Amino acid sequence: MNTRSPRSIRALCAVACGLVTLWANPAPAQEVIPRAPVRTAYVIEFSDAPGRGVLAGNFENFAFTIDLKSPRRTLSAKGDDKESDVIATYDYADCSRGQESTLERPLAVLRAGEAAWIDYLDIELLPHPQRDLKWSGGVCYGVRGVNGQWRWNLVSTPLAYDAATNRVRARLWIKDGPINAIKLVFDNTVPRQYAQKVTLVAEPYGERKKN
Repeated sequence: MNTRSPRSIRALCAVACGLVTLWANPAPAQEVIPRAPVRTAYVIEFSDAPGRGVLAGNFENFAFTIDLKSPRRTLSAKGDDKESDVIATYDYADCSRGQESTLERPLAVLRAGEAAWIDYLDIELLPHPQRDLKWSGGVCYGVRGVNGQWRWNLVSTPLAYDAATNRVRARLWIKDGPINAIKLVFDNTVPRQYAQKVTLVAEPYGERKKN
């Protein structure tokens, strides 16, 4: 008969007890901490007229492409039929539903931009020069997907006057992507003003997919 020494029996018991302990209390899985998205502010300045910008308000709207290669761009609205990075449109349409096709019609020549995820957008306008002019209204938007289709958020965000800088401002929470162009649409109650600057807080869509 094959017998084992007390020492070998104790060793086998120790191994067996260790296996039971590991099975009952497995090592915790290593926690994977998601990487925070790196979003950057991209500034677009419009120079359609010296020191002014591109017309906005009272059916004057405009669209622009997204390009994240440079943190600052200066664009001018053109009236020709060539591909452009910014297009000023007189649409006879505003933030009212049912006018999407009218808003899209002049945008065929807007070139394809860079696919991006847009967190939010700040717009800055030079106020209407008339004194004591009381008005109300805001701005809404549409975005163009990488498939070329536009989708619209026609809920107006109020424009507010900033007395400290003598500018009219609004922040639009886009939270959308991948998109490669944006059109800003103004309520027809907004008097014509000059949009001077748009700031996008965004990231390339390819980077977002990695996070």
